[in-house]
Amino acid sequence: MFVSRNALLILGTVLCVLLYVSTSSIRLLLHHELDSKGSSLRSVRDQKENVSARDSQPERVSHSEKYVESLCAGKSNLQAGAFPSQQEKVVARTSRDLDGWLWDDELDSERKFRMKTPVSSSNSTLGHSSLEIDFVFKWVDGSRLPHSQRKVYWERVLSDKLRMGPSGMECPAIDIQQNSVRRERDNLELLFALRSLHMYAPWFRHIFIVVEGPHMIPNWLLMDHPRLSIIFHSDIFPEPQAEYLPTFNGHAVGSVLHRIPCLSENYIAMDDDYFFTAKVVPENFFHIVSGQIVGPTAVQEGREVVPRSQKECYGAHHHDAINMNSAFMMSTITDTLKVSPEVGLKEFRRMLHEPYASSVSAHQHILEDLFPNETAALRAHRFRTKSDFHVEALAFNIALNSNILQLDGQVAMGRASTLKCAFTAFTVGDADTVFKRLKRIASEKQFMGINDDMGEVSFDRDVMTSFYTELWPKAAPWENTSAVAAVVISKYMPN
Repeated sequence: MFVSRNALLILGTVLCVLLYVSTSSIRLLLHHELDSKGSSLRSVRDQKENVSARDSQPERVSHSEKYVESLCAGKSNLQAGAFPSQQEKVVARTSRDLDGWLWDDELDSERKFRMKTPVSSSNSTLGHSSLEIDFVFKWVDGSRLPHSQRKVYWERVLSDKLRMGPSGMECPAIDIQQNSVRRERDNLELLFALRSLHMYAPWFRHIFIVVEGPHMIPNWLLMDHPRLSIIFHSDIFPEPQAEYLPTFNGHAVGSVLHRIPCLSENYIAMDDDYFFTAKVVPENFFHIVSGQIVGPTAVQEGREVVPRSQKECYGAHHHDAINMNSAFMMSTITDTLKVSPEVGLKEFRRMLHEPYASSVSAHQHILEDLFPNETAALRAHRFRTKSDFHVEALAFNIALNSNILQLDGQVAMGRASTLKCAFTAFTVGDADTVFKRLKRIASEKQFMGINDDMGEVSFDRDVMTSFYTELWPKAAPWENTSAVAAVVISKYMPN
């Protein structure tokens, strides 16, 4: 009886366990079945919603050659109110990956606000009614997350890599001295640089602002202004774009500005810390004869830059290195053009940090025809490196030698500029002293470039905006005044 009782107890325990397991299994099966049905229902509903949303969206257009032709011909003008009637379907290209660079494709209404058909301005008051001169600004705000996150990723990828320069010199892929917080810090320079343009050079035809992507559009900008367009990097970098973008290198961006759709043949390239302090005229940037532009002008500085052919990275400052690379490239041009090396080229000299008078056809010929390999390599440098070359200095020094090199039909002759300009910086120190120094320079010049040397971490942006507001107080017509009022705080007023 004792054994039988134990056997019954064991049997009862086993039956209870089996009953519990069976019940749990049934519950799990029911839950799985319900979840599967719920997932199926959700999937069907999502598909229906996606189809409905897709059907309700306007037709999308691609950034194709046909579109650009229509845009530049004036058929897609904001004021005209309509884009090409035969719109092309485009596959949405989006990327949320850290190494990505492609952004959402655009609706025609979105692109209409971003890219305008430039309309000829009247320069009759200056005696140049037929001139068309655009201004191109490069801008970046390093605090924008889509930019900063990708930058950190690429810094890690390229931290131990080398890049080869035009002479075969290999340098680190990232020039640490140039990869500074200050270089991408937004102190509202662009806002006031555009104000200075509006105040002192109202004769411009159109403004193009070149930015990384849709996340980099200034929030104080009125996008529908007819004399201003926003250009994304992906609009102007050639294929294969994945080899070039994203880029954090202003030199690389400078090598593609001539590819901007609808850009005037003669244009002026600007950085966001370039400011006009007095009236300027087209003659300050171009040599003009009988109302026609016949070549660029520029202010050169310093002694001759001697080209060097070396394999080890040039140890001097970044700008010394990239000018040396540019001088080396020009020294090879006699072989490229089959011109006698005894023709006696003018010495290669650096340019001042200044507005760069440029030509679409000249940059096209120099960068795409004479130096296609060097240009492709520069565009692939995602960060500033001493293996870069100075696009504007190379172009202008070649222009100075245009007649010697027999380039008259492709690169117009360059000449010395009459522009009174200075390059200076905001520095850490007594604000009143800094104000007085900068105001004195501004009173003596027509143009000044102002670098941010206010430290890597701690600085007072209000000191800078106070100075900007005093010199350029008048809002430009493309400003959202309420947005500007929210970000411009002048808590410091100089004596």
